[in-house]
Amino acid sequence: MLARVMTASLTGTEGSVVTVEADISGGLPSYNVVGLAGATVKESGERVRAAVLNAGYKYPRNRVTVNLSPANVRKTGSHFDLAIAAAIMLAMEKRDWRSLADCAFFGELTLGGTVASVRGALPLALCALEAGISTVVVPRGNAEEVSTAAGLRVIAADDLPDVISFMRGPADYPAYVRQGAAAAPAGTSYPDYSDVKGQESAKRVMEISAAGAHSMLMTGPPGSGKTMLAERLPGILPDMTPEEKLQVTKIHSVAGLLKDGSGLVEKRPFRAPHHTITRAAMVGGGRDPEPGQISIAHYGVLFLDEVPLFDSAVLEAMRQPLEDGRVRISRRGSAAEFPCRVILVAAANPCRCGFAGDQTRKCTCTERELASYRSRLSGPVLDRIDMHVQIPRVRYEEIEE
Repeated sequence: MLARVMTASLTGTEGSVVTVEADISGGLPSYNVVGLAGATVKESGERVRAAVLNAGYKYPRNRVTVNLSPANVRKTGSHFDLAIAAAIMLAMEKRDWRSLADCAFFGELTLGGTVASVRGALPLALCALEAGISTVVVPRGNAEEVSTAAGLRVIAADDLPDVISFMRGPADYPAYVRQGAAAAPAGTSYPDYSDVKGQESAKRVMEISAAGAHSMLMTGPPGSGKTMLAERLPGILPDMTPEEKLQVTKIHSVAGLLKDGSGLVEKRPFRAPHHTITRAAMVGGGRDPEPGQISIAHYGVLFLDEVPLFDSAVLEAMRQPLEDGRVRISRRGSAAEFPCRVILVAAANPCRCGFAGDQTRKCTCTERELASYRSRLSGPVLDRIDMHVQIPRVRYEEIEE
């Protein structure tokens, strides 16, 4: 018996619809997946079998063949589990699958039969919506996130029996009701510039940066307040538009940064990677490309503290993304694109010891050390930074005011 359900595959933040076909035929018990499936998808057979049995259903003792179409698109991710299980159950019960022609399934199955949250649920659902699919079945943890896509009927599933109940009566099954704006995730309530004593000219520069989305390089001795100033910049940026929120949420969903029950990301991102970060972690990469820190900071602030200590290959890799506002990662047979329109805020000491030009302490660096330290930022990188600002040490009298 043949059955067919719909799901989707994700490349970057964009998806493509995938048809999952399951056929149960005579022969010795076996499970085969065809259609350019990745390792995670091939492993799904054991998860699906255990989930079906532990949920109290029968599993076919015959030859099971699963086809993922189109066959020329690589399929990766654990979200195929639910669609594969749904297709096998339909084929085993010999029921008409055409009533589910406008439904898509996304979710990972545990061995106990529960449905676990997955990465990229929102872009997967948006892909299905664009393809004319009106209903999606997703884990309950992803339901609030997916419900932000207008025009979709969302079915929230806790376990495999919920999915089977929906399949037996898709028209009557209750849809998920959006809970409204979710609470902002921890770490997105930004401090205020009222905490910064002194540095009036620096705060004025921050206002200019926020008004025009200008990148900047702050240079000053240790303790002058560079990090304090940078951390407060997202708090004075204008609120994101609905379209910007949707784009940021898609990236955070793919990166696995959304907690269960989260809706749209309401606050502008602020990312401050350590200077030991790799090139792939900064701009994105991997065999199955994932967004880097520059894309996770999309429509927000990317803060590079002690920027001369970053590997030169990392800084040079950021040149094109900063210019174009996107990262394109090409792999054999596919290419992923991640947006990355950020305000870059870089901070640096004036020299290796940190006290060149300081009035309170004497610099101990030689001329050669000064030249070497300052040359770590190439001309093309500096050319992409709009404002270069000197941040002097704050006088004690200014703090006491």
